[in-house]
Amino acid sequence: MDDLLSTISKNFRALVTKEHFCQICQEKIDNIGNLKLTKNKYRSFLSAKFGNSMADKLCLTLDFTQAVDYATFCKQVEQLVGERSLLLQLAFDVFDSNNDGRLSELDLFKALFNYDKSTKDKNSFVEVLLDDFNRITKIFKSNWSTKLTKLLADNN
Repeated sequence: MDDLLSTISKNFRALVTKEHFCQICQEKIDNIGNLKLTKNKYRSFLSAKFGNSMADKLCLTLDFTQAVDYATFCKQVEQLVGERSLLLQLAFDVFDSNNDGRLSELDLFKALFNYDKSTKDKNSFVEVLLDDFNRITKIFKSNWSTKLTKLLADNN
């Protein structure tokens, strides 16, 4: 794990291209030389992907006392990823949706549900959950119908 974090920290610029930075900034690529990321643009980008609560927490990880350019953004993220304890605390804080200092089933459900909003995957969390719920409902209805029919037949 530490090797992976070290690799990401050292090679972050290769992972997040300038084109991706443009997407985060919500700007066109032809403006990359003068591009600056503000806290509001970063929050907007994160909110669309992960929901407002998670976006608010993730925004706290970077220093936005002034708008940041691509190099500064990469440097800040590399520093964050390079410090394992900070990264673990961030992960905990992001998943602790109700801020109670514990990770519960509800916290994990909310994280998966928020992730699902941002994905176009056919086998998304909510679709699988709804499919399971529909199967359980059909089984319940089938068993209930069978039991009701048998009970009515026994009473006649």
